[in-house]
Amino acid sequence: MKQIFTSLLLVISISLTAQTGYYIKSADGTQLHIQEFGSGQPVIILAGGPGLNAIYLKPVWDSLSLKFRCIILDQRGTGKSTTTKLDSASFMMLNYVNDLEALRKHSKLQQLTLIGHSWGGMLAMEYASNYPLQVKRLVLLGPGGPTGKFFSYFSDNLMMRLHDEDFAEMKVLDSLKQRRLKAVWPGYFYDRKRALATKAVTDFNLLNYPPAVNTYTVTNYLSA
Repeated sequence: MKQIFTSLLLVISISLTAQTGYYIKSADGTQLHIQEFGSGQPVIILAGGPGLNAIYLKPVWDSLSLKFRCIILDQRGTGKSTTTKLDSASFMMLNYVNDLEALRKHSKLQQLTLIGHSWGGMLAMEYASNYPLQVKRLVLLGPGGPTGKFFSYFSDNLMMRLHDEDFAEMKVLDSLKQRRLKAVWPGYFYDRKRALATKAVTDFNLLNYPPAVNTYTVTNYLSA
């Protein structure tokens, strides 16, 4: 009887956190990959970058999916939302906003609860400014600023939290012609101990993004 009860609990636990993966089409025809975990009130989780694979936020949706229906959008050009058009026009802010609106309509939701980290928070604010009536809640995790002025101090704030060992690692990555994300990772945290803990379990091969995605998106954001 005890074994049957334990097995039943395991089945229930798995069903509560079961994964669903599918694609939707945005207004410009871009195929966007969506993952869902858990059940309950829906929340949309938006990763940073621009251009980071959302997988680094897995601890967030693993926790939230015990109580909420977590919907993870692979933003255009990231994860499985690949695009053949790596050009400026593809990464206009309007397209990012349209992607979220396409997700809202596909999910048949009147309003969205958006959880955005870093750039994801900036995208959440951009969507809210375009569709204020379609937003129920904004949950901003270490977001960038609501305007382009944020970029004037972002780099200084990040660099001042780095230690000598981080700059040394940066030089090594530069010599290997690899992206600096792993070296500057601690600069994104106020708590260095926590930063190093997350760095140790993060697969930066998955996180590193096509440079064009970041460049075009940031440039378009600043010109909007």
